[in-house]
Amino acid sequence: MITPSQTDLTQFIAKREDERRKIIMNPTFVERLNSIAEVKGRAGICRTMVYNEIAKGRLVTRKIGSRTFVAESDLLAYLRSLASA
Repeated sequence: MITPSQTDLTQFIAKREDERRKIIMNPTFVERLNSIAEVKGRAGICRTMVYNEIAKGRLVTRKIGSRTFVAESDLLAYLRSLASA
């Protein structure tokens, strides 16, 4: 598995935070929800690890019907916690 360097991860998070601030300032803001597959790709971890992180309470999820999603703000918080570890 290829893991991003700390610098790449920090730059990625900073860019996403800037985008997030611009979006939140929009009065019609609706937070983006990420599927498990999207979380897996963005965090660079396998599906099983995503579910392990959810079970440990490190990733907060929302259910819509039978599908599981992670809010953008929760995913960014999780990525920040990885960068600081």
